[in-house]
Amino acid sequence: MIDSILEALKAFTEFVLGFLLDLLVGLLNLIPAPDFIDSTIQALNTVSDVAAYPLYVVAFDVGFPILISASLIKFFIRRLPFIG
Repeated sequence: MIDSILEALKAFTEFVLGFLLDLLVGLLNLIPAPDFIDSTIQALNTVSDVAAYPLYVVAFDVGFPILISASLIKFFIRRLPFIG
């Protein structure tokens, strides 16, 4: 009896929180992007191959995601009890 009440309460709270989260995301999507974003994208597109060569040399497209994922894995492992 109490288990069914707890399950119903849990389902109701998940429904309400899911609805509120969807509402928040919908409201945030209504906010337009600032105008400086367009100029920033244009400025980044004008970077020549010569200026981007050091990023190619250090394999930025491969190394940066590996660095970020390793940092995240380290963060999550430190949060595990008895391991971190």
